[in-house]
Amino acid sequence: MKFKLFNYLKSRFLSFKPDSSHVDMALEGWRAYCNNQLSSITDAQALALRRLDYEATKRHVLGSTRAYRKVFELKKPDEFLSSKFSKAELSQTIALAAQLLDEGFCNKLVNEALDQDQVSIQDPFGPGLAYCKESFHISSGVTCLRFISPNQEVFFLFQYVTSGDAIYFPTRDIIFIHQHVNVDLIQSSIHQLCRNFAQHLEYSRNSKQHRFLGLVATQGRPYHLYYDVLLGMHQLHLAGLIKRLPALYALRGGVYISMKSLYDFHGVEHIFHGADMELYANEHQGFLLQAGLCYTKQKTLQTKVKEMDTYLVDHVLNQMSVNTASEISTALQAFPLVWFGISIQKRAWVEQVEGTASLIRALKRRFPNMGIVIDGWTQNLYPSVYDEAECRREFQIFKEIKSLIPDDIPVTNLIGAQSARKIAFACAIDLFITNYGTASINVARMAAKPGVAHASTTMPKRGHLHYNTIEVDNSWIHDIPHPEVERHDFVSYSLDWERILATAEPLLQVEALALVRSSTYSRFATTGRPIQSA
Repeated sequence: MKFKLFNYLKSRFLSFKPDSSHVDMALEGWRAYCNNQLSSITDAQALALRRLDYEATKRHVLGSTRAYRKVFELKKPDEFLSSKFSKAELSQTIALAAQLLDEGFCNKLVNEALDQDQVSIQDPFGPGLAYCKESFHISSGVTCLRFISPNQEVFFLFQYVTSGDAIYFPTRDIIFIHQHVNVDLIQSSIHQLCRNFAQHLEYSRNSKQHRFLGLVATQGRPYHLYYDVLLGMHQLHLAGLIKRLPALYALRGGVYISMKSLYDFHGVEHIFHGADMELYANEHQGFLLQAGLCYTKQKTLQTKVKEMDTYLVDHVLNQMSVNTASEISTALQAFPLVWFGISIQKRAWVEQVEGTASLIRALKRRFPNMGIVIDGWTQNLYPSVYDEAECRREFQIFKEIKSLIPDDIPVTNLIGAQSARKIAFACAIDLFITNYGTASINVARMAAKPGVAHASTTMPKRGHLHYNTIEVDNSWIHDIPHPEVERHDFVSYSLDWERILATAEPLLQVEALALVRSSTYSRFATTGRPIQSA
């Protein structure tokens, strides 16, 4: 694969103009910090760093920094890289970046932290190891580990979705990005570090006394929680490492299922607001690691995800409440039970109100005893004002759809439901029709149900695991780009509902639906909450 420069942190004019002595003082303090010369940093230098605004941090602290994606695929270094690393250093640095992909990287860090109250990785600048006993926790959910090499050169490992998303070498003006983070997030993280520099400096000066406090398992996006964070957690569970942890940590807004409950963890599970996690680490003189393993469609990882999903679904069904089991039994009195997903945030089917209602009416004519499940926004265990607002918006869509379908169709509304409830109902349906993206995760992946998925033609599908899904042909889909965001995963689309119905035809045979229903009863029969057959 041809190497491409991913990004370059371009300098921008400051919104204000600090005098040069102020900037020089800030940079002297930053350089000393990045060469681990902590005792030489003055209060004035720490204050100067704190006073830099975001634009000033970008221009002066990160001004000449360049960022590269997937540097381990590099065929030949460009002139900038060659000027920053010797040939041997570059080789070792690229090898280090490649280690972040290793399936055992998360386990390695946690195991070492448990045994030694520190973590180490191969020193990119020479022989030996670089060590870390410090973690900074950015309010956006980023964990930043500060490593010190034998020559006292400092570099930072960023953990956001996985245990190794990027590495920043401040003394070399280089960022290697593996996945999930972008330059803006790294810039923001470094700015926050500078804004609280005096506090971070004191924390670093005391790092020899630091101990391992536990593991962060959190993510505000359900897709990444269930594809990457949970995958990392499950490998730790299989290795027997979770039960050895001092504690678990998560951010409010990043908890869709309790890891403590899922893995029968007997320690404490701390749930923090943004900045409180870092305050906790400082006050308790320790560091945290963040769990995550990048999901790819490698066969070994697909097998691990399938095993993980079986474990998760078993847990959900066995912990299912009596009320939920009763609701599912009632819903299954209808046949078939069809799941419809709606979305208004991005990449939406623009005709979803009229289109979904038309699909339901057409299926009702064919299956007079049918029932439906309407899915939408997934509620966090600690919902925010934003969560509640999104649920209200989607509930309006639900009401519009409901007003257009026969009153005698039994309807289960899962908009605003939590993950566990959605997974339980996903295991009960006979067929789904939904967006291909995150909206399909419960039915297509975890429950492995048959169904139809639709999406824009630009929607990347390599990162999703489906077992029994038929995709609507791209030739029937008309993309509608987002008016403000150019990203391909924001593209909405127009699609004739009759095309969806035609795509679903092979799944609508009574014999096929009956087989799905039979397997549903068998699946629930193995749990502590078996459901009654109609």
